[in-house]
Parts: sequence; structure tokens; C-alpha cells
Amino acid sequence: MAFTHVSTAYVNSNMPNNSVVEEKVYDLPGNHDPEQIVQDIVNLGPQRVAEQELAILGDYPNTYTFSKALAERAIKKNRGDLPVTILRPSIIICNYDEPFRGWIDSLAASGGLILGVSIGVLHFFCADSKAILDFVPCDFVSNQILVQTAYTAMEPTPNLNIIHSATTTKNPISILEVRDTTLKYSKYTPWYQNLARVWSTTIAKPQAWRLAVAVTETLPIALALLYANASGNEKLAKQLNVLSMVSEKMISVQTVFHHFIRNTWLF
Repeated sequence: MAFTHVSTAYVNSNMPNNSVVEEKVYDLPGNHDPEQIVQDIVNLGPQRVAEQELAILGDYPNTYTFSKALAERAIKKNRGDLPVTILRPSIIICNYDEPFRGWIDSLAASGGLILGVSIGVLHFFCADSKAILDFVPCDFVSNQILVQTAYTAMEPTPNLNIIHSATTTKNPISILEVRDTTLKYSKYTPWYQNLARVWSTTIAKPQAWRLAVAVTETLPIALALLYANASGNEKLAKQLNVLSMVSEKMISVQTVFHHFIRNTWLF
């Protein structure tokens, strides 16, 4: 018998850019007890937690990575003699082979960004073009969960095995390479209904990125929508509303993942 916990490779994304992340459970800053941290948060109540969120997170970029970090420490503390695997996948993308190549059922995270470039609504990446995007196919991860669980269960001693399911050090790909590959694919295999011309570039500074998006996308769409409504062109207004919604979604996704596409960790 063995227990497998699926964590994330970015569970230690509180570490500085270009850090080497080892396959071990790092102590929390200040060696705080994970269960006591959870209890303290519960005692604060929802309103005060929302008010103090940034202070609670510290150097963690979001609640997802912070809660994963707490979970890993709690498992290490309480596992006793139970054989445990903590598997840390990076950015999970479409399947490589099973059930068939390219299969995916979600446009979250990287899938949404790549689609945004492909249909012409994502033109500016707020990212370091040399940063590594650590992609791993979904079927690689699911197979690794099965194999590693069996391996841990058959070991003669009840170990705690920490395993990265990632590609940074073995087969790295930069944001620039991802962008160029997406643009090339979109040229020869275009989306059936592009919303705008397909092109993309990277901007490292957040302020410059926000300005570029506002001047070339948000403002023109708003002005065009104003004209469409004023002239009674319902068809154009409907198209522009869709374009505006998709554009806002692309901005939101980039804002959420800003920390991860501007930094690199070596797994």
C-alpha cells in the first residue's frame, strides 16, 4: 500500500528566479508548523483573510502554490510509516500519445494562451522571452503517477519519495520558442475563425505591457464598440463584444500567471 499526493513543480515558486529546486520538502520560512498556519488562517475569518492575503502568502505568488506548500509539509509531518510519493508536475499540456496525440479537455493556463495567439487576440506576452516554460504532456504525468505509486509501494522501507514531472533541465523550451512555434503552426494550419491578424511579441516590463495592450487593443475595441452601438450595427456590436470578452480573458490569464512566465526554476 502507498499514498500518492499530486502537488505542483511550482510549490517552491517562492524561491528566486533561476533557482535549482531539489526533490525534497523544504521547510517553511521560519520553520512554522503547517497545521498551525492553517488553524491561524481559519481563526482569522474570511474578511480578515482577504484583507491580509498578501501578508499571509509572503513570497508565494498565489494561494494555489501556498496551499500546495502547506499540504506537502503536513504530509511529511504526519505520514508516519506510510510509503508516500509526492509528484510535482509542471505545466500540464495536451497528451503526447494516449488516448491520441493532441487530446486536451481544457483551455486553462497554457492552452488558453496558445489559443489566444492562434486566433489573433493575444499579441503581447508580458514575459522574459528567454524564460523557460516547463511543459509536460498529460499522459506522461498520469503514467508517472501509476508507475511511481507502484514503485513506492514495493520498496522495502516506507519512504517519502519526491518526484518532479518536468522538462526544464532535460528538454527546455523558452517562451520565444513557444511563440515562434505557435505562429508557424497558425500560419500553415490556421484556426477556422480567426478574430484578428495573428502576430505576437514579448514585453518584459509590466508597465510597458499594460500600456501596449491598452493602446492597441482595449481602447480600439472600446471605440469600435461605441461606434457600433451608436450606429445601430448589431452584428458588428456582437462581434466586438465577443472580441472584448476574449481579450479581457487573455489579459486576466496573463495577470494570474505573470510570476510564472517571467521567472525560471530548474527542476
